[in-house]
Amino acid sequence: RQAYVVSKSLGRSKFNWWTYRIAIVALLTIGALWTLNGQSVVSYEAVTSISDTAFDLTVQILGFLIGGFAIFATISDSKLMVRLAKTPMKKTDLSVFKTIFFNFISVFYIYVVTLSLAILTKIGASLHIVSLEGLSDEMQVHLVTLVNSIVFLVLGAAVVLSVLRLKSFIWNIYQAYLTLLVVGQIVDDGSNNGSGS
Repeated sequence: RQAYVVSKSLGRSKFNWWTYRIAIVALLTIGALWTLNGQSVVSYEAVTSISDTAFDLTVQILGFLIGGFAIFATISDSKLMVRLAKTPMKKTDLSVFKTIFFNFISVFYIYVVTLSLAILTKIGASLHIVSLEGLSDEMQVHLVTLVNSIVFLVLGAAVVLSVLRLKSFIWNIYQAYLTLLVVGQIVDDGSNNGSGS
């Protein structure tokens, strides 16, 4: 979580920023309409659908992310990584090494949180531990719809963020690989010049 919090200070795509906020507004609007109209069945079906989507998305993509990150980490030269750890990144207080890896870790964090929320939603929906017997039928419908709308908002926001950060993750892999190539070439040129002197 600490790596994720630090990574939030790094530069982000304006497209991601706007898309995420527009999605939040859309999810809030849908939830408000469900709650006002007392659409408990529709909202419950939507929560079930979004939790299935969140679960399937995160389980499948996490395997790809972990595999890709493992390959990336194992092919990297340790001396080069030390060099990157000592090189400060422009416009941040972090090294190039931390900037690259914190971007990766933040994506893992988002996917693990989204997966956890999906699992909790699935378990919570099957337990039926809350009793609403003391409330009128109309109040029960509105309360259930409100809860469904809130869960839909949270899960929907997590799914949107997961998809947007997956797009960024692919770009970050490209940038990280390019950085490793450039710095690796500089290190090789420096060592060759030094040995020739």
